[in-house]
Amino acid sequence: MTDFPLLAEHQLGEDAAFAARVQAAVRRVARDVLGEDPTTPGHPMRIQLAVRSLGPQIGGDPGYGPAAAGDPAVRAAASTATGPDVQAAIGDDLIMDAVRRLWNPLCGWSG
Repeated sequence: MTDFPLLAEHQLGEDAAFAARVQAAVRRVARDVLGEDPTTPGHPMRIQLAVRSLGPQIGGDPGYGPAAAGDPAVRAAASTATGPDVQAAIGDDLIMDAVRRLWNPLCGWSG
């Protein structure tokens, strides 16, 4: 458990730069999901989320930024910095891993 207050998690999730990075990661993971083996557990639901994720984003919607900000590894990295340094503390690989971990819960598959 990290010492990352809920307000800080909310602010990170709503941050435009963080949300943009998460959306880029979502699009990359979506393309990977579209190419995965059809026997992958939860495949139909995973594909639905991939197709939706590659479509246009609704204006002003932070997308999956708030969900990614709640990821334990993201919270742990973010808790090590303050201000603009928070973005630098959260590497792209960390965001990619968070999106991969979130994919099944976001698509509704819990198998």
